[in-house]
Amino acid sequence: VMFTLSAYLLERSLVTQIRSSAPPGMPNVFLLDIPGRLRQSFTDLLARQPGVESKPEIFGAVSLKLA
Repeated sequence: VMFTLSAYLLERSLVTQIRSSAPPGMPNVFLLDIPGRLRQSFTDLLARQPGVESKPEIFGAVSLKLA
């Protein structure tokens, strides 16, 4: 019970802190690893959801290792 309560209180504290310090219009959802072949389907799915106010921004990512 103590672990669950601690996790809940930590989560609530972080969410409150983020809400109070984030600039207006900041995205509230970040999704990772959307395969290229599914991007259009994913964008269409998001557009049909209630509450979505604008077109999602999808950025490509490149991972690398500097030696």
